[in-house]
Order: sequence, then C-alpha cells, then structure tokens
Amino acid sequence: MDIEERVQKATEAHIAGYNCVQSVLMGYEDLFDSMEDIITATMGIGRGVGQSYEICGTVLGGAMVISKKFGGYNANREQKHNVEQKIKKFIDEFREDYGAVTCGDLLGITNREVVTHKRPCREMVQDVVRRVDKYVN
Repeated sequence: MDIEERVQKATEAHIAGYNCVQSVLMGYEDLFDSMEDIITATMGIGRGVGQSYEICGTVLGGAMVISKKFGGYNANREQKHNVEQKIKKFIDEFREDYGAVTCGDLLGITNREVVTHKRPCREMVQDVVRRVDKYVN
C-alpha cells in the first residue's frame, strides 16, 4: 500500500467517527493481525486518553505503528532501545512542528475549557500517517 492510500484510509476512518489513534492505526491496518482487537483496545483513547486531553491520539497511534514494525513479543534490550529511540525522534519532530504533544494544547483547551476552536485532528491524522511512513518504509 502506498503512502497516499494509507492517508486516505486513515482519513476515511476519522470521517467515519474513529478516534485519532484508531484512524492512524487503520492507515497501517496491513501491519496488524486483528484490526478488530486493535479498535476495541483503543476505544477509550479518544480526546487525549479517556477525555483527559493528555497525550495526542495521533502521537500514540504513530508510536504504536513504529513499535509494531520494529518491536517484538520477545524483544531484547537492544531492540527495545532502538524502538524507543525511533519513537523519541518521531515525538520530538512532532513537538517541534506542532509545539506540543498533548491533545488539550493542540486543540486549545485549558483546564477542560475551550480557549480556541482549533480542530486540527484530521490534518494531524494525515500528517502522522505520512511521518510514520519515514520510519516503517
């Protein structure tokens, strides 16, 4: 699947009502054995994990795809370290471009009160699918 097909699949998932982490993962559905289990396991992660507006779901989704691609059930310390370094670089790049990695900051929400009306979620889903492609291909 090429990158634009992945972006389109993730975008369609987001339009259909899947949360950000689910949408990113659906862009990389071919890497996972059971998308049904992934969707179920990530159901409550919307709006910054349980509506806490903490870590952005697109960031979590990107980290999960990188982990799936380079990690393993019986990974040794070196493999875990390498995966963590890739994810750290991915997160650092995201933070540099967006200024934050928390859902609330990205959406302009302070103390659960809307300060601005930013809704960049779909664009971030698309961006993260493209960013992750640099790591997994």
